[in-house]
Amino acid sequence: MNATLTALHSAIPSNKFYPPHIDENQSLFRSRLIEDVLPGKHHKTKIIAIEAQAGQGKTTLAYQYITHHNHNHIWYQIGKEDADPVVLLSGLLHSLNNTLTTFSSPQLENIILRGEIGPLDLQRCANILLADVDRHLHTNLYIVFDDLHLISHAEMTNQLLAYLLDTSPPRMHFVLTSRHPFELKSKTIRNRSSVSFLNTHDLALNSSEIEILFNDVFRRSISVADARKIEDITSGWVMGIVLAAHPMSGSRSIEKANSTNFQILGSPSQKDMLEYFQDEIFKCIPEKYHLPFLKLSFVDEIHANLAKRITGITEIDTILQDLTRENLFIYNLDPNYTLFRFHHFFQEFLQVRA
Repeated sequence: MNATLTALHSAIPSNKFYPPHIDENQSLFRSRLIEDVLPGKHHKTKIIAIEAQAGQGKTTLAYQYITHHNHNHIWYQIGKEDADPVVLLSGLLHSLNNTLTTFSSPQLENIILRGEIGPLDLQRCANILLADVDRHLHTNLYIVFDDLHLISHAEMTNQLLAYLLDTSPPRMHFVLTSRHPFELKSKTIRNRSSVSFLNTHDLALNSSEIEILFNDVFRRSISVADARKIEDITSGWVMGIVLAAHPMSGSRSIEKANSTNFQILGSPSQKDMLEYFQDEIFKCIPEKYHLPFLKLSFVDEIHANLAKRITGITEIDTILQDLTRENLFIYNLDPNYTLFRFHHFFQEFLQVRA
C-alpha cells in the first residue's frame, strides 16, 4: 500500500486509458442494442452492466455506445495491477486530470504521493475524489471499466469500486464489462432500478445481424437460410462467427454444417479457433478438471448423474453449475441444474484435445 505516486504511475500500462483499436469498417454496428435496448443519450440510468462470455463483443459494444452518443468519457482498462486499490485510485485520478480540463484534486494527490493510504482510508480518499469531481463536472461523464473479471477476487478493490458506484455524483455514469458475474457489493447494482443489464443471450447475433455482418462487413453474400443456419450452429457467438467466417462463407460449407456438429477441423480458421479456446477459455478451468471435461465432451447432453459416473467427481454438478454462471461456454438446460451442454465449438475443441 505504501507506494509513491511516481511508482504507482510507472506500474500503470501506457494503454490503460485507451479503448482497443476497433476498425469500424470491420465491425458490425450493434444498432439493435444501442438504439433499441440500451438507454438513449438523455437518461438517468446510473450503470450499464455488460456481462457475457469471451468473444461476445462486450468491449466493442461499450465503445460503440459511448461514441454513438458522443458521451464525454474515461476509458479504464482493468488489469491485474488493479488488485491493489491504490493503483486503481491513482489511475482514476490520473485519467480525470487528463480528461477534465478544469479538474484537480490536490489533497488526494498529496495523500497518494506521501503513501499514506491504508485499508481504512480508501472511503475517505474516494470521498475526496468524488467531491472534487462533483465541483468540476458540468456535463455527464461516463467511466468505462472494461474487463472487471480480471479482479473478481480482489476484495478491497471491489469494495472501493462498489463505493464509487453508490456514492458518485448524479452526472457520473458507469459502463461495466465482465466475463463473469459482477462481484461488486453495490446497492445500486442490487436494486437494478438504475441499471441497464445485458448478458450473453442479449449480445448474441440473430440471423438478421449475421446476414448484415456477412454482406456488409465480410463482403460475402449469404442467404437468409444460411444466416439462420449459422445462428443455430454458433448460438450467435460473435467471435465464433468471425473466426469461422471463411468456411461458412461458401454454400458448400453451409450445406455440410448441421446444428449439432459444425466441423471446424481442416478449415483455414482451425488454428485460430483452437488457440482461442486454449488461451481464453480452457486455461480458466482448474487443471484438475481438464481430463474430466475432455471425457464429458463426447456427451451431447450431460446429465449430472452420468457426469458423476464418467468423471468420478461427486460434486461435478456443482462445478458445471459454477462454470455455467461464469460464462465459460457451458449451458444449463433445465431449471434444476441437472442437465448441461457445451457450446458446439467448445465441445469440438475439447474433442480435439481428447
